Amino acid sequence: MNKDHTEEREVLNTMLMIESGFLSRLKNKNLKPVPKEIQEAQESSTITNTEALLLDLFEIRDGLIDLFKRSENNEGDSEVLVGHIDKIGSCIRKLGGAVDKFDPFSAKCGLKDPDLKLNAQRVIENTKKSYSLGDVSGDKVSADGKTINITFSGVKGNTCYKAVGTLVAHKSWVGNEGVDYIYSPASGKISVKAISDDGKWIDKSSEYNISWELFEQDKNQSSPEKKMETKEEIQKSASNNIDDEEIGDFPIENKNEIQDK
Repeated sequence: MNKDHTEEREVLNTMLMIESGFLSRLKNKNLKPVPKEIQEAQESSTITNTEALLLDLFEIRDGLIDLFKRSENNEGDSEVLVGHIDKIGSCIRKLGGAVDKFDPFSAKCGLKDPDLKLNAQRVIENTKKSYSLGDVSGDKVSADGKTINITFSGVKGNTCYKAVGTLVAHKSWVGNEGVDYIYSPASGKISVKAISDDGKWIDKSSEYNISWELFEQDKNQSSPEKKMETKEEIQKSASNNIDDEEIGDFPIENKNEIQDK
């Protein structure tokens, strides 16, 4: 009769062995503590890695939200994207980052992108309706809606003047702005002002590149005299989209000549 002579093996308690080894190492007098400098370096490395990971997660989340905004109204695809956005947000919060709960209805928009050129044209309309110190003419808007050419003219004492301005928005025109010009002999200033919440004009010139030329003449003179040319951080390509033109009896210099100065 055959018998099974398979050797019986003792069942090992792996967890107990690990704990015993760990405790024995703690009791070992030769075990040296980790230097403080190394501990600080390890902690700093962990923090840096966490920050880098958070930045990547924020970037991924923003990309998914942008994709959601541009996606068609397909409920299946939208649900998948919302699920991924929520999971990324959950990961960010677990790592200590702060992120708001994603709201699909706030992210979607049924409105078309604003017409930036129309906004710039509204600025010219606002200027013509509101400017009270002289006449406004020679107004043009570039094709991209960022650049406005505008001319102010008037009479003060025995002097006739024209100020020819070029204004370029750093970002875009909102449509509630107006262009203002205050004249003084051989000087003056063109600025951009916007209507505040309380209905007053406030200066917004820092958000635009502004340049202008001033032409003056005595009432008895037959030709104008250019007294001043001022440029404030004007972009060289700002007026490339706007054609040269003659403004009444006051010719504007060729743009290439102006830029060479």
